[in-house]
Amino acid sequence: EGLPGAVKITGQPKIWMMVAYYVVLVAALKLLHWRNLREGEDALQAGGGITERRAKAAVGWAAVPWIRRILPLAVVLGALSILVFYRPNLGLHVCFLDVGQGDGIYIQAENGHSFFIDGGSTDEKQVGEYRILPFLKYRGVKRVDGWFVSHADKDHISGLKEAWERGFPIAHLFLSRWIPRDEAWEELCQLAEQYGTEVIYLEEGDIVESKGLTLTCIYPWQEEADRNDASMVLYMDSPNLTAIFGGDISTGAEKRLAERYRQGQVDLYKASHHGSDGSNSDALLTALKPGAAVVSCARKNSYGHPGEEAIERIEAQNSRIFYTMEGGQITVGGDEKGVWVREQLQQGR
Repeated sequence: EGLPGAVKITGQPKIWMMVAYYVVLVAALKLLHWRNLREGEDALQAGGGITERRAKAAVGWAAVPWIRRILPLAVVLGALSILVFYRPNLGLHVCFLDVGQGDGIYIQAENGHSFFIDGGSTDEKQVGEYRILPFLKYRGVKRVDGWFVSHADKDHISGLKEAWERGFPIAHLFLSRWIPRDEAWEELCQLAEQYGTEVIYLEEGDIVESKGLTLTCIYPWQEEADRNDASMVLYMDSPNLTAIFGGDISTGAEKRLAERYRQGQVDLYKASHHGSDGSNSDALLTALKPGAAVVSCARKNSYGHPGEEAIERIEAQNSRIFYTMEGGQITVGGDEKGVWVREQLQQGR
């Protein structure tokens, strides 16, 4: 398993793909068996009614017997490979993983590029190995093109560190220019260097772009004394879906952000600090007027998340609220019909 190319991530195949796989495999084996029987019969008859033309053909094939073996096998393997590796384009969508008390957000662009925002938990042990990596492999994601870290608290990075340690490829690590230079930051940089991940620092106005998708850093623009208030805030823009991801910023930071925010109403809002009453201010929510909000937290936690006051403020904006602790994985996308939301345990639009 340690050899290059020994293990391939294919993702979870559809039922029809599994059926087609075995139909092709059985048909190929039957065809090879039938051909071997015909060759045996020809060999038995070769001493009698073989024609000069068949004799010359037999001599030609005998000179390169591997052609008769390799060509059918190559055709069969090619067909099976298409069934195994084919993945339909699901379009742009955002998945909020159920990581317990933490955040883990996956974004797939229209061209298949994969991004992740945070990824950690304080109550789920080995959340990277048992929640994040199984999700990525199930989806057939072979590498994450860009991993954004809002800030370096455990409930935002523990799964990311496990992904590195399990050898999962991560091309770029995006950090805020104003991230506190503490031990957690130093460990992230060391792991990135160890596993070949390029570290890129973003500041206000910097954009990460993929086909049909832009992720813009809109906060912070200065050093913040509080670790949570130094969280990087991202604005996602696409033709059919807009969103804000704010890490764990407090109401004070949100008010400063609201004064400079110019993007307008958004379709999706990731509730700041897991729905804490100390975040999700009226000032920011009024500026955003989100159509839907997602709260990522554990059903049982010692922090009181989500806070009743915060939920009331979100509801006051006529936003539909979804909870990972109730719906499991929350997937949000947009198309010509509007924004859709699917819960792992329930489905709605």
